[in-house]
Amino acid sequence: MKDLHLHTNISDGKNTPMEMINKLIELGVNEASITDHDAFDSYLVISKEADKKEKGKLIFGNLTVYTGIELDCIFGDKFIIEILGYGFDSEDKELKEYASNIQTQRKNRIKKYISAVNEKFGESTITEEEIFNDNCKTYLKPHIVHPLLDKKIFTEYKEANNFLKSVPNNDIERISARDAVKLIHKAGGKAFLAHPGVYDYEYDDIVNIINTLTNKGLDGIELNYPYAYVQSYKYDETKANELISSLERLFPEIEYSQGSDSHSIEQLKELHELKNKWAVM
Repeated sequence: MKDLHLHTNISDGKNTPMEMINKLIELGVNEASITDHDAFDSYLVISKEADKKEKGKLIFGNLTVYTGIELDCIFGDKFIIEILGYGFDSEDKELKEYASNIQTQRKNRIKKYISAVNEKFGESTITEEEIFNDNCKTYLKPHIVHPLLDKKIFTEYKEANNFLKSVPNNDIERISARDAVKLIHKAGGKAFLAHPGVYDYEYDDIVNIINTLTNKGLDGIELNYPYAYVQSYKYDETKANELISSLERLFPEIEYSQGSDSHSIEQLKELHELKNKWAVM
């Protein structure tokens, strides 16, 4: 089986890269990719334990792990989407520079959020020491929202997120989806649109995005994804299969990938127990 969409504590996952690798081996996965948000530092960590190293991939016994990344992108003037990159050169200078730049922007944004929270709710309501650590490279909203929920500053994720949205100048300079595809290609990898059904856009908009990016070199789409189990509020098995079948009919020539989008070894185990319901390869 393949699982080409995984996260670790390098970004917003719970477990270390090697903990995820060991669980994949235990589950009998043959091909995988750790696709942390705007970061591929996980490969620096796991490469030390690999049996064999090749350009764009690492070998652990029967498990091949491709370099991976999930880039947060802008499409047009209003659509935020994510592009998955696979099998690229982890030493590519331009990709490393982009990742480093966006990581810095994201960390600075968290610092703005911390200041806004402390200004609103009192000094030292939340501190940098509670959020930043030596492992994480890409800081996202959950890194500050969850501590605030734990402290009962907010009662719901949506409430905390709405407050953070109100913080002035909190945007980051997202790369365009077209440029993300180019960046991944230049580094020797392939570019796929992540989980097309996750976005809260109209179906016709998603089709237009795929059509447009395919003409700009997009290699494929993440067709098979456990929508019914990670987005049960939006999908049941029937609706998920209808979406997948529809995209398969519309884009028969494009490559397909699949991934669990697991953020912990517990979630990985749970979703792989259900693999016969969402995975096909």
